[in-house]
Amino acid sequence: MEQINYIAVITTAIIIQFIGFLWYSPILFGAKWMKLLKTNPEEVKAMGKAPHILALITAFFMSFMMALIILWTGSNNLISAIGLATLIWFGVTLPDSIPHYKFAKLPLGILVLDIFHTLSMLIASAIILTLWT
Repeated sequence: MEQINYIAVITTAIIIQFIGFLWYSPILFGAKWMKLLKTNPEEVKAMGKAPHILALITAFFMSFMMALIILWTGSNNLISAIGLATLIWFGVTLPDSIPHYKFAKLPLGILVLDIFHTLSMLIASAIILTLWT
C-alpha cells in the first residue's frame, strides 16, 4: 500500500458494519448479548438510529486508522497485516477494555462477545486493506 485507498477504506467500513450486524443479530450472538445486558429487542429499537449512525462513523474512523497503520508500518502482506491487527487488539484494545467493563460492572460474557467482535473487525479490516491495493 503506497497510499491510502479511500474506496477500500469506505468499503471496509461498510463490511465491518455488516460483521457487527451479523455478530449482534440472533443468527450469531445477539440473543446472548441481550440476555447478558438484561435488555430486549424492543429496548434496543427504542434507542433509535443514533447508535447505528455512531457505529458507522466509528467504523469509517477505524478503517482509516487501520489503513494508516498498515501504510506506516509497511505491512504489505496478509500475514503481517493480520499480525498487526492482532497485536493492536491484544496490546491496546483488550487491556483497555477490561477495566472499563469491570468498572461498569458488566458481565464477563459481554466483554468476551464485544472484544472478539473488535478482533474480527480489526482482522477483516487488515485483510481487506492489504489485499485491495
